Amino acid sequence: MRELIKNHQGQQQATVFRDMRNEVQPFPGVYESTLSNSLLEEIQAEQLSMQEFLKRIPVLKVIEAPFDAELFANINEKKDIKQAS
Repeated sequence: MRELIKNHQGQQQATVFRDMRNEVQPFPGVYESTLSNSLLEEIQAEQLSMQEFLKRIPVLKVIEAPFDAELFANINEKKDIKQAS
């Protein structure tokens, strides 16, 4: 989190990591509160992909993750938790 906060500047709407596989990771991330209405609209429209939401953020800063990409796990269901253990 320190790395994200250190790299986030006011003109950016969000700051997130890119992992060693060159994939942008939405969590953890620093997001400006100005995005809350857009995010609420996405949820109400049942557009729940954070990857797609990131693509629509006009001023997004992406920094290289200073750690192994395996620390990022996509957990959507109980079976995903078991696989990550």
